[in-house]
Amino acid sequence: PRYEFISRTGADLPKNLFYLGPKSPEQVNGIVKSSLLLVHTCSTEEGFGNSFIQAWLQGKPTVSLYFDPHSIITRNSLGYISESMEQMRRDVKHLIEDPALRSEMGARARNFSQQQFNIENNIKVLENFFSSIL
Repeated sequence: PRYEFISRTGADLPKNLFYLGPKSPEQVNGIVKSSLLLVHTCSTEEGFGNSFIQAWLQGKPTVSLYFDPHSIITRNSLGYISESMEQMRRDVKHLIEDPALRSEMGARARNFSQQQFNIENNIKVLENFFSSIL
């Protein structure tokens, strides 16, 4: 309810904000594919969003306002945790203006996500876990 105003026709929104409505994972992947990076403004109460995984699998670095799930972004140098809107603006600007750094962070994000979120690998880990407790 807090954000319903965004979807209302005629809402007083910034000119560069367009509400897209609900999107399938495939549609989101298409949007992410054409982006330079993921900007994440959600709070920690919202949990680990799939948007992180979707962006990382496509080699996109992350600039997150406050949330670093399990310190993954910081520990693996997958982007920045800004902690203020002004710092977020600087971090986004820096990644836009430095394609080499953006590419380097994006490559780390892709490698990390392919190792951590690979379905086949995770199935093997789960099977091994079940085998160990049987």
